[in-house]
Amino acid sequence: MLRAFFNGRAAIWDETVAEKDVTKLAQMAKRLELEPGATVLDVGTGTGVFLPYILKMIGGDGKIVAIGFSDADFALARYNADGSLDSTFGTNGWFKNSRSCCCNCCYKSC
Repeated sequence: MLRAFFNGRAAIWDETVAEKDVTKLAQMAKRLELEPGATVLDVGTGTGVFLPYILKMIGGDGKIVAIGFSDADFALARYNADGSLDSTFGTNGWFKNSRSCCCNCCYKSC
């Protein structure tokens, strides 16, 4: 039931469900008390609506490793503090595979 809920809304999530109150998002990020230069693991990144707020907190030397998955795919991405993909990670900043991938191949890519 939960799977059907999210799969049915994935394409329109940002327009219909995602938090749009920028003040609230900024306050949420502030509560994390992230230090400049931190590396953050964001599990369940979704469409990435919160990533810019994390990036602002961690500054130019910080990194984000973002993990997301759907029924068919598993993906990791690592971002630089300016929001660009970290080209030293995976293939041009990304690692994507079917969810049937084994844990060892995922860890090797990290």
